[in-house]
Amino acid sequence: MKTLINTTLQIHYCIKGTLFDTKRGYPVLHKIDKLDAVYGELYQVDKAGLHLLDELEGYTICEANDNLYERMIQTVFTKQGELDAFDIPMLYANLWDHEGRRFTGTQAKFSLKGVEQFITSAANDQTRMDLLICLQENDLCIGDIAMSDIDWQNRNASVRIAIFNKAYWGNGYGTEAMEQ
Repeated sequence: MKTLINTTLQIHYCIKGTLFDTKRGYPVLHKIDKLDAVYGELYQVDKAGLHLLDELEGYTICEANDNLYERMIQTVFTKQGELDAFDIPMLYANLWDHEGRRFTGTQAKFSLKGVEQFITSAANDQTRMDLLICLQENDLCIGDIAMSDIDWQNRNASVRIAIFNKAYWGNGYGTEAMEQ
């Protein structure tokens, strides 16, 4: 038997929303209605486990319209406070899109472990700021903004915007994110 989950992060957590029975053998969470709390367990899944889950559920990265659900950043509430759970493999997969790499000027090759380490170190780097672009109606992560080489004294920086899913290109999401 293959193990899908390697570590429990929090035994008890809740997210805001309402859980509905689809009558198809699986529930769905409606996040727009944030009046209720849905309780469960939060797990960290390694790359191999995530691959097995994707296979089991028929989930494919970058073909979101064919999936039964969308992966997104989700704020979870624990006894220790709030934390944002996110999908590093989704961010990693988007680093290999040929057009995205060309538009952002990305030349480097990345490993999944390297991306994990970068995200951890970037959070403490005072010379850069990385922000995710998420849709307001459902918190679906569609891109990011990276500000690097920040010069706080002279108030300038280099800026890069990336919209991951081409279905969202040309709709003004990058422009709107920059205006915020």
